[in-house]
Amino acid sequence: MQIETLQHVYQILPDLYSETSRDAYRAAFRRAERLTNKKLWQLAADERAWEQELSKIVWAGEFRAKTPEAAERAFETWGGKIPAAIRRARKHAGSGPAGNRSAQEAWDRIADYVSDVENCFDETGQRILPNMAGVSIANLRSRLGHVRPQSVDTAAAREALRRLPADKTESYRNAVRFFNRLIREQNRHAPIADLLPDMQVGTLPTRRDAPIDWSLFSQEFLDARDTALDEAVQAEANKKSSRAARIAARRQNKLTRRRRVFNPDATRKNYVRSLSWLARHAEADRRDVYDVKTLGDLVTEERVEAAVNRFIARSQSDEELRDTKQTSSLKSYLSALVSLVRRNGMDEDLVFALEDIADDPDYVSDRAGEMSATREEFIRLIDRDPAVVRAIVTGPEALLREARRGFDRWERSRDAQKAETLHLSIASAAMAVQLARPLRTRNVNEFDAGGQGADLVVPRRAGAQAWIEIDRTKVKNRRAIEGPVPEWLLAVLEAWQDEGRPLWIARHKKTGCRDTDALFPGTRGDYLTRSTFNKCWNRGMARLGLTGLTPHMMRHVAATLYLAVHPGDYHVVAALLCDELKTVEQFYSRGEGRAAAELFAQVLEDLHPTLGLRGAA
Repeated sequence: MQIETLQHVYQILPDLYSETSRDAYRAAFRRAERLTNKKLWQLAADERAWEQELSKIVWAGEFRAKTPEAAERAFETWGGKIPAAIRRARKHAGSGPAGNRSAQEAWDRIADYVSDVENCFDETGQRILPNMAGVSIANLRSRLGHVRPQSVDTAAAREALRRLPADKTESYRNAVRFFNRLIREQNRHAPIADLLPDMQVGTLPTRRDAPIDWSLFSQEFLDARDTALDEAVQAEANKKSSRAARIAARRQNKLTRRRRVFNPDATRKNYVRSLSWLARHAEADRRDVYDVKTLGDLVTEERVEAAVNRFIARSQSDEELRDTKQTSSLKSYLSALVSLVRRNGMDEDLVFALEDIADDPDYVSDRAGEMSATREEFIRLIDRDPAVVRAIVTGPEALLREARRGFDRWERSRDAQKAETLHLSIASAAMAVQLARPLRTRNVNEFDAGGQGADLVVPRRAGAQAWIEIDRTKVKNRRAIEGPVPEWLLAVLEAWQDEGRPLWIARHKKTGCRDTDALFPGTRGDYLTRSTFNKCWNRGMARLGLTGLTPHMMRHVAATLYLAVHPGDYHVVAALLCDELKTVEQFYSRGEGRAAAELFAQVLEDLHPTLGLRGAA
């Protein structure tokens, strides 16, 4: 029998497991149908394909447990049963992915040998193989088990790498490096020497472009580049200049459509990044770019358009790379180039040409489409399920309870447990901010909770309400953001500040973390990096079973919550999201948008019956 879909695996479960285990696995397969909204015959009997399906599942409210941590463990246990059944079914059918029994036997011999000698020493006192070497062999066997070990070469290793999800590539590369070590030292491993290839596996490609080597450009070009960068990021006028000079500079900037640069260092890096992107993709052979003498020689309409086409073609050539229209990278590069040429007073026709490319829907996604896609993702996430909505609304408090359990056992916790506790505490505070007032991710990441111009105004007298006040200079569209903070959300923020934040600062003190005005201090000073912030957020959402809920999507959560409490108040929602009133009404007043608001109202009334919201939206 050929094992191609989960339906095939399901049919032979009685042959694979005992009666008790068979019933448990059948229940797991039926749950897979329910959570993926697909029939078993539509799901491939492939571990990688299942991993991708698993990463999309929103399981909030599906697994009953006393704590979110226990529910998350139950989800992971269930998710592991499907690939385990796939492996057992293939073994039972006598056919691995390539139906090669001799290949399986060869890998078994290698695995048995490695497990016997790992972390052991020879007669000279040298360690034969490092500890956990068996994990590397298990990794290789799961990816290359259909190939005889003697036949593993660079082509086979690259093909296996191409099929891997992005988060599995690093462990696979480590496994290949260990396999190469066995090949180099096969004279020390006589029992398996006949199973190892004669040649080592060659270098595996990375998905990143090789960085541009600026030293290969002429000094003339580098001087021209630096001059252009200085011109693009210079301030409106020196603070020591006369008042008349500063006014004249501001008027000139308005005439030339120059906006003030608030962060020159970050802006300069952004310009360099865009020039690097152009230099990497402008020509088929990168060496043809190194001969340019001026910035105008590099930034031309022909080269920019060629770079765009090569960048898009590269994303389409690899299924693991996201479509350029689904990311903001290309738009960011083009916008930076447009700003750079405009600020340097380059030819107006070039500016117009680059603007046309940057706005061309064949190359980049339009803003309205992006916002519509985000709303659609939000609707798919809640999927008319009150359990998901409840998990969102109660998320900050649930994560706070999880974090407090970790704080209670802080002194006897392992290092990884302490890190997890702090990440959950950060996620609870970030979620509380987003529920109180929909913000862009950057404003949450760089939220100031103290000092002059704090974004959070704490009440000084009993009965007063906390308030979010973000100055317009910190906001992308230069509109000030204000809004009240409900008491239950303020309690979550205060818990992070009083309990989690001091431990976070103490934990990262050696790397430069210090007590600043930031709500989330960075491990090396300033604000928390975006990557660390996203890691904390994703860990919190995974604990709640809200896979796919992003910080940006929380803007629509907050808008829906507001309409649940204030039905029909679309003007306020448009102001909250900085969106067009017409767009807000189209989405939230009918169809799925209205259903989402009604669902939120129902859950809010269940949580707080005194609000009287049922049927009001």
